[in-house]
Amino acid sequence: GRTLAGALGVIPLSLFSQDPTVISVVQSVLPPFMLAIISGTVSIVADGIFIGIGDFNHLAMFQVLNLGAALAVFNFFPHTLETVCWAICGYFCIRSIEHMIAYIVLNWKKLGIVRGVTGLLQPKLKLA
Repeated sequence: GRTLAGALGVIPLSLFSQDPTVISVVQSVLPPFMLAIISGTVSIVADGIFIGIGDFNHLAMFQVLNLGAALAVFNFFPHTLETVCWAICGYFCIRSIEHMIAYIVLNWKKLGIVRGVTGLLQPKLKLA
């Protein structure tokens, strides 16, 4: 993902099109697209890891939250290709952060601090 993102930033766009309109549009979506490639790779790999270890109950909740946030973007910004790319980028960036939090909670689960990823709201330890 990083190699492709880096290559897209180095390769001149005129290699693919001579149309200034196409080059302008591609330049406007390149930054969110490159970030979406990197964060998307991280989040999809993390999905696979959580499914592989059998702790995937939280994935549906993540999907609902992230999809809702991505769709909400369209209520506040113009309906353009650039907005779509930023929404996808935001979706995967938030999902990557959620996976980092889920990993921390999974370790807490092993220590007996919480019951699971969704157990953040139901701690086992009672504070005095």
